[in-house]
Amino acid sequence: MDLVGKTVILTGATGGIGAPLCRALVDAGATVLAAGRNQQRLDHLQRELPVGRVHGVVAELGTT
Repeated sequence: MDLVGKTVILTGATGGIGAPLCRALVDAGATVLAAGRNQQRLDHLQRELPVGRVHGVVAELGTT
């Protein structure tokens, strides 16, 4: 799948397979809007990956 120039919304970016999936998406050329509950983990992803390729959003997307 060609992700160069695409933007992907990734939920659950701070838990489980979220961070590795975020890295893989960026490696495939995507810019990632990463949503998760943990601000520190989102900050880490943004520092670890190329500038401007990951945009973290703290969000609880579960249902009630």
